[in-house]
Amino acid sequence: MLDAEIVAFLEACPMAALVLDAVGTIVFANAGARELFALSGPPRNLAVSDLIPDWPLSAAASQPLIVTGAGHRRDCRVSVMTWPSAHGILTAVLIEPESEDRHAAVAAREANLRLRYVIEMLPEAVCVFDAGDRYVLWNEKYAELYPDIADHLKPGIAFEEILKISLASGRMPEVVEDQDMWLKQRMRKFRQPVSQEEQQLQDGRWLRHDDRRTPDGGAIGMRIDISELKQREERLRQLFDANPMPMLLCDGSSLQILQVNRAAIDFYGFAKATLLSWRACDMHVESEADRFADGLLELEGDCEARTVWRQRVADGTERHVLVYVRLLHEGLERRLLLTIADVSDRILAEAEANRLARHDMLTGLPNRMCFYKALDEALKMNCGKGIAVFCLDLVPFRRDSDGLSYRKIGSASGCTSN
Repeated sequence: MLDAEIVAFLEACPMAALVLDAVGTIVFANAGARELFALSGPPRNLAVSDLIPDWPLSAAASQPLIVTGAGHRRDCRVSVMTWPSAHGILTAVLIEPESEDRHAAVAAREANLRLRYVIEMLPEAVCVFDAGDRYVLWNEKYAELYPDIADHLKPGIAFEEILKISLASGRMPEVVEDQDMWLKQRMRKFRQPVSQEEQQLQDGRWLRHDDRRTPDGGAIGMRIDISELKQREERLRQLFDANPMPMLLCDGSSLQILQVNRAAIDFYGFAKATLLSWRACDMHVESEADRFADGLLELEGDCEARTVWRQRVADGTERHVLVYVRLLHEGLERRLLLTIADVSDRILAEAEANRLARHDMLTGLPNRMCFYKALDEALKMNCGKGIAVFCLDLVPFRRDSDGLSYRKIGSASGCTSN
């Protein structure tokens, strides 16, 4: 039914080949087809649908086939061609089973496409490197961020070479003073397992370089715009430093002072370096330091100042203060923000007011209120037993030429209590 030349051609074909008649009956199968479909001999009255259940095939380049000898499906590349013959229209089906290598290549290509799709969706600039620090992938945002090297980006180019191109262009976005030193430090950090670095750009923006090594030795880099974060940090720093109240930022676990503002330096009178070497309790008087430290360590929330503490400043004097505490969290770290209110003048004024309430303003001697209080306290002790009271009348005053003096008149009297 087939010409000898066609049979010879199909037998020499490296692919499995089937020839079908007009109704789909297999009239020829070469050695490759007989092996693929586990046919013991030439096919006789065997329909192509017995071997390929999805027949007739669509125009797709790959179709699943049934291998009759083993009964399982395989992915194959299939080509179909037809031609007229003396016995009618004949169809040749050329079948190339997919190899494991081809499967791996297709899977890798699909994974690459999925990865590219993912990184294009990310809001940050992203680049991917192989174990040799060569570019593999990057998204459009990365190319837009670095227009100076966008035309030079290609798979396989080394990261260090791109940095050198950027430095030589004179259009590098980053602020760089010493190019050689910057390049060495940048590559050293890039080769670390995890590297984070903040970099200012020429236009005033800030980027965070976040590079992480992958298990295969490659790396994934992200470039995150942190300009807004830096602006907020700067505003907070200015508010902290310009605050007229002394302020201390401390570690919540060790109580080590991490930062002080200008008002705190002026209040305590010590150099900034000295204060940063102390704990938050070190300026308290010795009798109160441990109690203050324990209170900070046990703190579970913000603390409004209710206790007056005593602290010493650089000139050796003692100051009375109220301490307001705010509990902050920086990631997993616990921080304490202490605001110091100097109430020394108020404490002295209150002490003086209390003294004046119990002492005569002119003579400085205890007055009647002080006497009654002392008498009341004395009577409460030992039920008032063993107490003697002696009264001396010193009235009236008279003015002599040399000042005020007392003139004693009347008599003295005494009473005792048994």
